[in-house]
Formats: sequence, structure tokens, C-alpha cells
Amino acid sequence: MRAVLDAAEEICRAGGTSLANVLRAHHFVSDLNVVYPALQIWREKLGPSPIPFGAVRTKLPIPDCSIVMDMWAYYSGR
Repeated sequence: MRAVLDAAEEICRAGGTSLANVLRAHHFVSDLNVVYPALQIWREKLGPSPIPFGAVRTKLPIPDCSIVMDMWAYYSGR
């Protein structure tokens, strides 16, 4: 999850926004036991701010992958 959020943070920064502007973060997980640790890593990044966090258990198409995330962030500038 740290690698995913680090990459998402980089993408946000390149687009002129940040993880603080995430509107939706859907997490597709192969095992529900990864949800709480993933949420804790979001907390490390955003502190007490609300986290737009949703999780769905499903079979993932990537072998040995436990989480895939779909995230939307908004740009608040020009």
C-alpha cells in the first residue's frame, strides 16, 4: 500500500494536486485482512483527515497481488 500511495502521490503532484484532494479511493482486495493495514497507511499519509475509503473483496487478475486501487482526485487550481 505504501508503494501504491507513493505512486498516487507522485501522479497527483504531477497533476497539480495532492492526496488531500482525493474524492474516491476504491480498494479491490483479494483478502479482507489487508483492509485495516491499508487504512493505517492512509492515516500515515493524511493524518486525521477523512479518507474516502471503500473496499471490495474480489479475485484479482494479477498473481500474488493483494490490493488494486482506483482513485479520483480533484484539481483545485486553474
